[in-house]
Amino acid sequence: MSDFERSGTTYDEPVKRRSPGTWFADIGDKLSRGFSSFDRPVDDDPTWAAYDETDQPTAAVDAAQLEPAARRFPTALHGYDREAVEAHVAELEREIAELPRRRSPVPAVEEELERVGEETSAILKVAHAQAAEITRRAQSQADRCLSDAAANAVAMTENAKRNLRELDSETDAVWAERGRLIEDVRNVATALFSLAEDAADRFPEDAERGGSTATVAAPAPMPPIAPAAPPASVASTPSATPPASAAPPASATPPASAAPSTPVASPHMGEDRVGDGSTPWTD
Repeated sequence: MSDFERSGTTYDEPVKRRSPGTWFADIGDKLSRGFSSFDRPVDDDPTWAAYDETDQPTAAVDAAQLEPAARRFPTALHGYDREAVEAHVAELEREIAELPRRRSPVPAVEEELERVGEETSAILKVAHAQAAEITRRAQSQADRCLSDAAANAVAMTENAKRNLRELDSETDAVWAERGRLIEDVRNVATALFSLAEDAADRFPEDAERGGSTATVAAPAPMPPIAPAAPPASVASTPSATPPASAAPPASATPPASAAPSTPVASPHMGEDRVGDGSTPWTD
């Protein structure tokens, strides 16, 4: 052992040379001190006074108290046992490697989350499909309702137009019938007036025998009434009144006791019921 390895030697003091015989003089003392240094500490300065105050834990002691499971290595020559230190370091590395797995969810939770996510995705897909189908059906029904409403509107319009044309035709027919009836009434009035004149001409003595002369006045001319033009589809019916020539002739020799009554034509005969289109006037 050199002088630099001796305990208590300082590097500031000059090195004293020793004789070769004195190098192994204190080897026994050195060996005893070397083996006993691992069991108990050696006081560098035995002249220090004893420390009477209560022990105050340092930061290192506090850390040891906070970590009750701190690993204590067995002491060996020149330090701790290498195998124990390596085993402890390997255990620490294994625990450090397991920390991420402990913090991550367990496989069962991950599988459950994946299953729930798949179910939610399937439900959303079905919901989107059903919403699209409902929208398509609603749109189709709305289009069908619109087409039906348009068809009904067209049919109602055509029906109304057809009814209007029928009413126009009926109105034209009524006006044509009115004009025909007015003309028939005029013809009947003229025929009656002619018949009265013929009777007065044939039997003048009967009128003188009665002590009075019957004066037959000609009917006043009626103002012309323009009948409505009948439609082309309505054909005028033939007049039901017989002509004046078809009237039966008066008896040439009436009995003397029964004087024929000569009808007196009224100036306004045939005008009483002309406007309403009823049957001709008769005495």
